[in-house]
Amino acid sequence: MKKKLPLYRTFFVSILVVLLLVLPSQAVATTKADTYVSNLAVATWLICEHGLNNLKIAAPTLFGPHEQAMGVRRDWPKLTSTLSKGFAALGPEEHSAIKNRRLTVQYEQKIAYSLFWKSALLFLVILTIVLYWNRRLARQISAQIAAEQAHKEDSQNLAIFKELTDSSGQGIVMATLDASITYMNPALREMLSIDSSIDQFEMNILNFYPHEFQVKMTKEVMPSVMEQGTWTGELELVYQHV
Repeated sequence: MKKKLPLYRTFFVSILVVLLLVLPSQAVATTKADTYVSNLAVATWLICEHGLNNLKIAAPTLFGPHEQAMGVRRDWPKLTSTLSKGFAALGPEEHSAIKNRRLTVQYEQKIAYSLFWKSALLFLVILTIVLYWNRRLARQISAQIAAEQAHKEDSQNLAIFKELTDSSGQGIVMATLDASITYMNPALREMLSIDSSIDQFEMNILNFYPHEFQVKMTKEVMPSVMEQGTWTGELELVYQHV
């Protein structure tokens, strides 16, 4: 024969269950705790029954759905049968009414503003970097296009200049400040009887002047060109290429 649970033990278990349910929710309501995890039915009942109006259902947990059930002592089989028949007799509207009364709750999920601002700040930093690099790349591309255009114009102008000097009847020669010849037009080659097979880059412009004019070139002409950018005058020109 099974032993019956004494009344005081039943009373003690009931008090213990109530305390385990009520105390955590009251701790959150009085700011003694931050959160309380419970199933929806119990949490809703505690909020309504104890007037914990400052408590809000924040978010669902990751524990999955919680199926509600009712326990009956094994030695009370008739109660089990009665409850089963009563639940079976409930229609869809009555089921909805029970759920709406005890299980309906509005979730008030709080926005994590700290995470939002951190994400916004990170987005602004990335956006700033992208805009900076885009503008820098745009400037580089513009500078490259301008340089290519200038080079193209210089090449065209040089081609025009060479065409004019090559067809000119006047003798024209170009040299660097160290007297190395960089260009000599066909008319000057003909005047000085310089064969076309002789490379102009192997020639020195000083070799085309007598000694006294070479001194004048080094002491007067070239310093004037370096300081003022130009020199005007006449020099005797002879062919003395070596």
